[in-house]
Amino acid sequence: MLLLIEVSESSLGFDTGRKSAPYARCGIPELWVLDLDARNLQVRRAPSATGFESWQVLERGTITSPLALPNARFDWGAIFD
Repeated sequence: MLLLIEVSESSLGFDTGRKSAPYARCGIPELWVLDLDARNLQVRRAPSATGFESWQVLERGTITSPLALPNARFDWGAIFD
């Protein structure tokens, strides 16, 4: 698995906390969490034994690309249009 995407409406703490650590331990290189309440995208990368070492919150209007497909451009904010 190269990318895992979670959609979170009421379980953000669980999705970005307790649930994301096992994904990192399994070596999933990238986790995206779409927060429907805040309308942002959390991008977590650099998996380790304790969780993802790198993460950022992308606000609406930010274009991003998955590590596995760097030429693919994803306008995730369009989901809310």
